[in-house]
Amino acid sequence: MKIRTEETGRTRVLTMTSALALVMAGFMAAPASAQDDGADDDNGDTVVVTGSRVARDTFTAESPVTVISGEALQLSGDLDLGEVLRKQLAVGDGGFTQSNVLSGGGAQSVDLRSLGADRTLNLINGRRVASFADSLQNEAADLSFIPQAMVERIEILRDGASAVYGADAVSGVVNIILKDNFEGFEVSGFAGRSTFDDRDQLQVQAVLGTNFDRGNIVFSAEYNYAELVPQTNRDWAVPTISFIGEGSQTIANGSSAHPGGAFIFDTNGDGVFSINSAFAGDDNFFCTLPIRLGGDEITDVGLNGCPSFAPSAIDELPEGRYDYALEQSILNGSEVINIATTGHYDLNENVRAFLEFQYSDRESVSKLDGNPFFQGNGPGNFPNVDIPGTNPYNPYPGEAAQLYRLRPSSTVGTRRSDIDASSMRMVFGLQGEDLWDRFNWELSYLYSEVDSSIASQGIFNMQRLQTIVDPALCAADPVCVSSLQPGSLGALDVYRPGNWSQSEINYFGYTAESRSRFTQEAVSGFIGGDIFELPAGPLGAVIGFDYREETVDINPDSITESGVSIANQTFSTKGAFDTYEVFGELNIPLLKDVPLVDYLSLNLQGRAFEYSNFGSDSVYKVGVNWTVTDELRIRSTLGTAFRAPTLVDVFSGGTVGFFSINDPCSGTTLTGPEGTATRLANCASAGPLGVPMGYQQPAQQLPVLGGGDLADGTFDLEPELAETFTFGVIYSPSFISGLRVSADYYDIEVDNFISVTDLENEILDVCYDSPNLSDPTCSLITRDANGNLQNLTRTPINRTPPLETSGIDWAVDYSFNAGPGVASLSHRGTYVLEFSLFPGEGNYGGATTGQGAVPEYRLTGAARYDWNNMFGELRANYTPEMDDVNYGGDNALGYDVIDSLLIFDAVGGWEIDDSTKLSVGINNLTNEEPPYAFNIGANALVGVHGSAVVGRYYFARITKRF
Repeated sequence: MKIRTEETGRTRVLTMTSALALVMAGFMAAPASAQDDGADDDNGDTVVVTGSRVARDTFTAESPVTVISGEALQLSGDLDLGEVLRKQLAVGDGGFTQSNVLSGGGAQSVDLRSLGADRTLNLINGRRVASFADSLQNEAADLSFIPQAMVERIEILRDGASAVYGADAVSGVVNIILKDNFEGFEVSGFAGRSTFDDRDQLQVQAVLGTNFDRGNIVFSAEYNYAELVPQTNRDWAVPTISFIGEGSQTIANGSSAHPGGAFIFDTNGDGVFSINSAFAGDDNFFCTLPIRLGGDEITDVGLNGCPSFAPSAIDELPEGRYDYALEQSILNGSEVINIATTGHYDLNENVRAFLEFQYSDRESVSKLDGNPFFQGNGPGNFPNVDIPGTNPYNPYPGEAAQLYRLRPSSTVGTRRSDIDASSMRMVFGLQGEDLWDRFNWELSYLYSEVDSSIASQGIFNMQRLQTIVDPALCAADPVCVSSLQPGSLGALDVYRPGNWSQSEINYFGYTAESRSRFTQEAVSGFIGGDIFELPAGPLGAVIGFDYREETVDINPDSITESGVSIANQTFSTKGAFDTYEVFGELNIPLLKDVPLVDYLSLNLQGRAFEYSNFGSDSVYKVGVNWTVTDELRIRSTLGTAFRAPTLVDVFSGGTVGFFSINDPCSGTTLTGPEGTATRLANCASAGPLGVPMGYQQPAQQLPVLGGGDLADGTFDLEPELAETFTFGVIYSPSFISGLRVSADYYDIEVDNFISVTDLENEILDVCYDSPNLSDPTCSLITRDANGNLQNLTRTPINRTPPLETSGIDWAVDYSFNAGPGVASLSHRGTYVLEFSLFPGEGNYGGATTGQGAVPEYRLTGAARYDWNNMFGELRANYTPEMDDVNYGGDNALGYDVIDSLLIFDAVGGWEIDDSTKLSVGINNLTNEEPPYAFNIGANALVGVHGSAVVGRYYFARITKRF
């Protein structure tokens, strides 16, 4: 692939745009042919719905579309657009949520059909947006950058749409339509607070629009604030359960790593520092009690008093046990400023210039407990911290030691992440109509840029920690010497964190930083209209082109990239690709006003594309829209879609993440049902892949290096190719006025779907279950002298067999006169018939796999009553129980199922006068708690049960229009 510089690509794009715009504008400046006034009136009712580029006479389409009005968004009681959309039944468990602390960077994103956020295309006014990436290079479009004050409606297309929009529209499209032709001045204020006296949210919005002689312009400004909520504010979230032993009563709270620290000494001089060595009293172990638990982090409490070995409990945190939830947030905090402008100006009666501009700045904060260290589990060249026997503060002089456990929250600090992310998006172009008396056209240029800076406090430099604990190494470093506290004996008193001075902490502690920039430039154009009249109506057609270039530039700080940080090692990422695409669409009316056919049309779409990084291909889509009678309509689509590998998929230099992995040679994994004779023999072998007798892995989460496809210098990843099918029926019986019923079947099959290697099931287990460690996967495994797994890696790959999912969506709406007002009832449901990707429909994949939850079905309902200038509405959202596929109930909790959850929301409104509206509401009316799920960090499925995480929530909004 040829990597183009940003300047070269932008120059070429601007040149192309300018030339085409001048040609089209010059051509259209000629006087248009005379037309009847009535033709203009008729065309004024046509709309373009998400999933098509052909204007229709009515808001109907072949594909199922969910529409959320701007008013409904204002009445949702939540400023987090991602959480609002998660209440839609087609939205799955994936994406960035309000509770992500290890990843997400404070962003909001959603996925449709549980197929992942990168298979859902996000658009503003039918055009793309640039991505955001967190410090671990997880990439997605950030919904917090949407100017909610400008949202007219949100259209969720529940069908593949690559033939219309290009890559990534596999499971569907979220298209946010902004206000246009707004006139007047409107201000709105929102305030909310939970029943726990936290999660304050504030919003102030202003929209100003005016019409002038030849156009309209709209400005909006918006400020959003959401308060960070500590995890300790929710009783159900503490203590965190970090381990459940299936087939035993073993259970663990929190973590064995704690602020007091723990150390093992090499008493017998064999060079092995193992907790499984025979203890001679406590003489080869040293531990202090954390200040958070009433200790001083100075006095030795021995093995029996050490929090690393304190007992666990199910319902409350037992005395002496340390839990990282004590310093962690359950809901992230944020402040967001959104500024937006839309406008148009009629150059003449047939040509209009238009502009869209959005700028957003988001400052988010999340909090994790201090970075933990586990013996043998440190980064890169520092898997251990080796403390020589010469350390002057050694409680057992002359005996070398290794750091066993440490989480220096009270000294180096907690991991507070401050994210400053900004987005700038600009679209301008020309629109024309009546070209050759029949065609509309558009030519546009888009530039979208997302910049972010993420600063994570409470991080420490492993190389410097190793230096300051060793008197000889410290003496050779003047900076180390100058950092020692007055009266120091030449090294850090590493055994007693309570004695560390701030200058010593500053020597090895630091703030990790990551900066990223994603850009997207595009030139698009199309021409379309009614070609000629058929007996059943006009033949509509559109042809067009897209050119798009995307770039990524991610730069961690030098300490983090070098691999000497306790934080996730992350490598710089830089790359770009471009694509040339052409598309076309035909809407063919076949029959009209004949028996059993009130109207029948066929929609044909196609797109061909050429990517600079993987070549060319094409997709298509066929749709049928059959209005049988005024009461019954049938719709269906069949097509193909594709997902191009993301910038991070391809170009990521790599990042080390910590993943829950069960070492096949550790503890209950080896002695449980999976501990076959072959595995026992392999784990006990004397070779480099064997482990000491009684080995226990140092932590549930192990470091794993994940890189992009280009890490080895070649392009191996191919795009995903999908086949999609939908079939739906809409019925509005004339004998029940106001009733509308619909049902839609969907089927999605994704070939070559992009995933990563499953280290536990595809490498570790396969190796240790092979005779004499003979499987080729064994060459990918290394261990250190203590038996700990080292240098684990995984890369993105294309998988077979295909990923498949299918299901049924249904909806019932009924409105009728009731007394002096109008009552409205609605019900929505979705049922997953098949989900071939682990964990499958109706299941939760569990914390050890990193896989999400796929409820078998979901239900919502609402009842509303409108009377004069007031309304009241009650909403319900039900999620059924799900099986955790990793557990069968034979454990201390009796855990195997995540219970069902029913949430009620209530909202009411009053139009005080023609210009003033007031609304108040309560979300999670009965203050339901999320059902327990083994999730290591939060005890809940925060993506599925988000309303329960917040708790009962009171809110109010007032809107004034001038």
